[in-house]
This record gives sequence, C-alpha cells and structure tokens, in this order.
Amino acid sequence: MDFGALRVFEAVLAAAGWKVAVVILVGIIVVIRMGPQWLAARRDEQSDKARQMSALQARVDTKDAALEKILTNHIAHLEIQLEASRTFYTIATERLSSISDDLKDARTQLDKVHGVVSDIRNDTEVLRDR
Repeated sequence: MDFGALRVFEAVLAAAGWKVAVVILVGIIVVIRMGPQWLAARRDEQSDKARQMSALQARVDTKDAALEKILTNHIAHLEIQLEASRTFYTIATERLSSISDDLKDARTQLDKVHGVVSDIRNDTEVLRDR
C-alpha cells in the first residue's frame, strides 16, 4: 500500500475503531479483486441482452416483411375484384337504363293502344246497343 492508503486506514481506525477499519480494508480488497470479474459478467449480460434484442428485432422484421407481402397481395386482389365489380355494375347500369328506356317506349305504345281500343269501344257501342 502506498502512504495515502495508510493515512486513510489510520483515519478510519481513529474514527471508528480497528474492527470497522479492518472490515473496510477487507471490503476494499474484495472490491478490487472481484470488481473486474463482476464488470466482465455485467458486460457479458449486456451483450447477451443486446444479441437477444437484435435476434428478436430480426424476427419482428421478418414477420413484418411477410405480413407486408400478404397485405400487398390481398390489396392487389381486392383492387382486381373492385375493378371487376366496377365493370359489372357499369354494364348492369347501362343495361338497366336500356331496359328502362324500352319500358318507357312500351308504356307509351301501350297508352296509344289503350287510346285506340277506347276509341273502338266507343265506336262499337252503337252496334252493341242494337
């Protein structure tokens, strides 16, 4: 020990007694001897945790990439279905519009025929009365 350590030991000895001074001295020796091993163990724990975290992050990234691929395919499929539905409903709308126009024309013709039948009925009433 150097001269400064002896002064610290003597100061602790004078203040707290020889038992406390010996305990502190033994504690310092234990810390000096066991400190590097403890620090190395802590460093290993930290590196293990870092490795585990990087492995976990890699798994999450892999799952994220797979999910992104699935969702991209699903979205593409939905877009194709949407386009097919859009085409179907466009054609259906055009056909319904055509049918509606045909029905209006038929209704107009029916009204004309009804008018002709009504005229014929009026004309034939004279004959029926006889």
